[in-house]
Amino acid sequence: MSEVVVQVNGNKPASLKGDSPTKYFPPSPALAPSLNESRKELLSPNMTIDNYTPTPANGNGKFGFTKQELAALVSPHKDHSRLAQYGYAPGIMAGLGVDENQGLSTASGNVVIDRDIRLSAFGANRLPTVKPKTLIYYMLKAMSDKIMILLSIVSCISLSIGIYEDVHTEIPSERIHWIEGFSVMTAVIIVVLASSINDLQKDKQFRTLNAKKEDRVVKGVRNGQTQMISIYEILVGDILLLEPGDVIAADGIFISGMGLKCDESSATGETDAIRKGTGHDCFIVSGSKVTEGIGRYVVTGVGESSFFGNIMMALRVENDDTPLQVKLDGLAERIAKLGTSFAVLLLVLLFLKYVIVTMNQGGFGNGANQETGSEAAQQLVKILLVSIAIVAVAVPEGLPLAVTLALAYATTRMMKDNNLVRVLSACETMGNATTICSDKTGTLTQNRMTVVTGVFGKNAMFEGDQEISELKSKIAPIAPGSADNSARKEVGPNGNELLDTIMEGVALNSSAFEGVDDSTGKTELVGSKTEVALLEWAVKSGFDYKKIRAGEKSTVVQVYPFSSERKSMSTLVKVTRENGPPVYRMHVKGAPEIVMRSCDRVVLVPFSPSATAIKFEASRASDEASARNRRPLSEVPATGSRSNPEGSIIYPLDDKIKSEYTSIIEGFALQSLRTICLAYREFSVEEFNALVNGPLREKVVAARKAEREAEKNAANADDEDILRAPEPAFLQATTPEEDVITEADVLGHALALNEFGGHGLIVGSIVGIEDPLRVGVPEAVKACQDAGVFVRMVTGDNIMTAKSIATKCGIYSKGGLVMEGEYFRKLTDEQMAEMIPRLQVLARSSPMDKQILVSKLKEYGETVAVTGDGTNDGPALKMADIGFSMGIAGTEVAKEASSIILMDDSFSSVVKAILWGRSVNDAVKKFLQFQLSVNISAVMITLISALVDAEESAAITVVQLLWINLIMDTLAALALATEVPTNELLQRPPEGKKAALITFPMWKMIVGQAFLQVTVNMILLFAGPKFFGFDELAAAGGVNGEVGSAIVTEQRLILKTIIFNSFVFLQIFNMVNARRIDSNINVFRGILSNPPFFIILGIIILSQCIIIEFGDIVFKTHHLNAGQWLACLLCGSLTLPWGMMLRLLPDEIFNAIGIKTEPETAHQYILDQTHQIEMEKIGGRKTFKEKVNKKMQRLRLTNYNWLRGGKRRRDDDDEAGGANVHPSQAAITSRAR
Repeated sequence: MSEVVVQVNGNKPASLKGDSPTKYFPPSPALAPSLNESRKELLSPNMTIDNYTPTPANGNGKFGFTKQELAALVSPHKDHSRLAQYGYAPGIMAGLGVDENQGLSTASGNVVIDRDIRLSAFGANRLPTVKPKTLIYYMLKAMSDKIMILLSIVSCISLSIGIYEDVHTEIPSERIHWIEGFSVMTAVIIVVLASSINDLQKDKQFRTLNAKKEDRVVKGVRNGQTQMISIYEILVGDILLLEPGDVIAADGIFISGMGLKCDESSATGETDAIRKGTGHDCFIVSGSKVTEGIGRYVVTGVGESSFFGNIMMALRVENDDTPLQVKLDGLAERIAKLGTSFAVLLLVLLFLKYVIVTMNQGGFGNGANQETGSEAAQQLVKILLVSIAIVAVAVPEGLPLAVTLALAYATTRMMKDNNLVRVLSACETMGNATTICSDKTGTLTQNRMTVVTGVFGKNAMFEGDQEISELKSKIAPIAPGSADNSARKEVGPNGNELLDTIMEGVALNSSAFEGVDDSTGKTELVGSKTEVALLEWAVKSGFDYKKIRAGEKSTVVQVYPFSSERKSMSTLVKVTRENGPPVYRMHVKGAPEIVMRSCDRVVLVPFSPSATAIKFEASRASDEASARNRRPLSEVPATGSRSNPEGSIIYPLDDKIKSEYTSIIEGFALQSLRTICLAYREFSVEEFNALVNGPLREKVVAARKAEREAEKNAANADDEDILRAPEPAFLQATTPEEDVITEADVLGHALALNEFGGHGLIVGSIVGIEDPLRVGVPEAVKACQDAGVFVRMVTGDNIMTAKSIATKCGIYSKGGLVMEGEYFRKLTDEQMAEMIPRLQVLARSSPMDKQILVSKLKEYGETVAVTGDGTNDGPALKMADIGFSMGIAGTEVAKEASSIILMDDSFSSVVKAILWGRSVNDAVKKFLQFQLSVNISAVMITLISALVDAEESAAITVVQLLWINLIMDTLAALALATEVPTNELLQRPPEGKKAALITFPMWKMIVGQAFLQVTVNMILLFAGPKFFGFDELAAAGGVNGEVGSAIVTEQRLILKTIIFNSFVFLQIFNMVNARRIDSNINVFRGILSNPPFFIILGIIILSQCIIIEFGDIVFKTHHLNAGQWLACLLCGSLTLPWGMMLRLLPDEIFNAIGIKTEPETAHQYILDQTHQIEMEKIGGRKTFKEKVNKKMQRLRLTNYNWLRGGKRRRDDDDEAGGANVHPSQAAITSRAR
């Protein structure tokens, strides 16, 4: 089995067995004997977990520590003396009954055997659930609304007065004065219940969503095997593994690791990364992030007993409103003030009218023709109720509800589309994204990597599974060549040795491991897709990577994890050879152009072409770039030449060979293959020891001294008046640095990587890895471009590979720019402003390049979406308007920094996010268009009818207004917020950041529909008696006349019922009309795909029928005959043709009178921002108009005119793109010509 070296106080190395070099990390060395005695005893060479018994202050039977004792290690501060008392990591593990190598033992179903005991003793890794808010809570919250309070108070007063009057009424049939107050009270209860139930459902939806977004898995050891463990299943005593990018899920104590550093700024406020390990900080704090290195630790605190759990318990707050909610709250407040003003006006006018009319008819008193006190009070209450009802209708409290409903519905449906929304505001922001900076691997491609071709020793080629399976028989017979000092040729390894060396690097220089897929139960490789592809290649070639890892001849000495800056991973191993002394071998794999900078030699083997490659050479040779500097594969080079040596030789990597390798790499790249270079370097034991104990050790000692001095100087700067707590004992050692440092410290330092893997490497093999495009990616990119969203690829891949794949995706087009990160980051601000608009592919980019690109795009006025998966992508994801992290390949840091997690890592899911974002914005606008038209018409109808009515009674009663309010605020919000988005939403440009919430087509519809509704109801109010044959009512003066006989009273009631019914049906048809907020006349498109809309419409219609026919007592309605019902339906249906006429009304009419009709698109906003930046730079040397004209001419946008409905006229520039070309895309098309 492979061994992981552990050095203890300079004694003979011990080793830990394992089936994977990444499962067991070498424990850090001990400090010198000058440290305190308890520390010295702990680290004695014979000390083991088995013979160490902790003696904590309080035991609890099963375990050596209580939950409180373990929690005291990190709360309220890190207690180093307590940790020393407990025996550090070995003592903790002994007390918790866990072995470092085996972890906790599990039974069938992967359940820890003593799980229940540990849960009982230490708790679960979950915070106590927040007690769900009850229906009563939401009812009380709804009742706290000022309008509801006013209505409740006034209804109680009305009910009290009504009961008083009914008590003094002798005729039982006339005891109905209590009904109005009771009806209003009932209506208030119904509104409160509807709102409360809806809020309760919304809260449940978001709880479910939050539970999903917080769950994740971490890597740990159980039963001696590396496993993926849900953070909710972590137990005290678990052994967890740490890698760069991990967000630590539970408190613990460091056991072992290599160069481990953690960012604890989010947990403790410490801004600098803290080094972890023996002699440093041993506490692993939950909530912190691993910035570099690898390690393992034992869990000591979970849930609310952990450091981060305590913080989270204190920080539990309600979710903030989204920007759209805030904007709508402000709009609702302004509308409410306007509605309140109308209500006060109505109250004053009705009161004056009542007083004047009463005084003219006999005045107040107890006489026959006078108003009694109770009658006056009843009338005043009625006037007050009507005024308050107007406020209730005018206040659009349904607007925030509509946003909430739309977001709740969208986020739930987006989860099904593999978009897990972490930040609600991102959902609405994504709808107006103008550019997307996308990763390549796993996002645009399938991330199912497979080695499909490659070269061994430059000259031995293979391609396809068949030749891969025959690789052993092809390479093994190669014999060593002869040395030639004059030509600087060295004897190379024989075929078997070369294969063994390369496959050893593939197996050991890897972090991938075997795991069990919970969904299928099958064993599969888990880890980086590139590493998985290499391991599968080894298996196909006839090598058993597990046997290599378990072999006795290979000992892993040091692992240098993959770094996005280095774009490589390295592993130092000690190899015991059968026919020679042992050697140390450094394996390096990574991007060829990066790794080959550290290479000075190459293995050359006899020429052996690939039959498959020869077969398809003709088709590839048609590409000039592919054929450049390449000899036909079928042509055999001269024997003895570098391209066909007689045996295996090691030759200097000169410019010609570099050029040949470049040609090979470009050939792979043009096939859209990712290229990986596999290199190595060997050291004899003497060379290794001389380096480690000589120059390298001196460099590391000097570097660590410099680090310590820098930290000390920074800490002591300007702090003479600061009182510091004493440092922990183990940090007060006075032993010189060179005496304390051990071999493991030397090897773990960054200087060691540079010394062993930074130069002198030998190129062994280069392989091409295929990662095919995801299904639907070209279509998704095209959909983004049609939607006015500019797509850029930002990748760490080779520039040729990146360009090839970008071309296949449709991202790269003629006239666009493909640039490497090294060149990009050196551009000046002026050069960036010129080039970024045309930049389509940024290859070999670093996370900093991505961050620079995002910041510049935002500076130019873009709304930027970014995808990322690495730890270093965090700043760019955070900086972007919308950050997408990868749910599969993403690190926890990336996920935490992102707004949305792509659960399938697919670009197609980004398009769905755009679709749902626009759907949310549209849903709110649809509701806004509907509600404002109802608000205006309801207020005007109530105001006019109440003023002209003989009894100061509005055509629509208070209870009826509350029913209309319920339709507007809750039912309409439900109906319009649950619209399923269609691809039509992607056929228009994104909106500008400062675009008005209500567009001109919406204003046109709001005012026009309100005008129709007021007109129809006024005609019914004044002409209704004649139209419906109410002769008695007409003879009595209509609604203006005095109340006379019973038949006049009945006809007046029927007329008001018709008005109420017509008004409701106007709203029902207006809900259908509100489905379109543009100038498209087809309001029925997609209506069949929205069942909730039909259901809610059906509920409203059914409820209205019941109210009309059976709600006479509460709603003061009257039975209507068939003709009257038909008249109501006809009046309501006028909404649809009227809406069509409004949409067809030319905008030019309004433009002629100075009304702006065209909404500001995001593209126009970007141009404005660019002009502003240019004006600032030119300092007034040119006029603004000149700069604008120059910019418009350069982007060739002068011949595009926006038409209604978001469509654009295509003329001679039609081939520039879809209907909504982004300005940058227009510039690219212009440049291509």
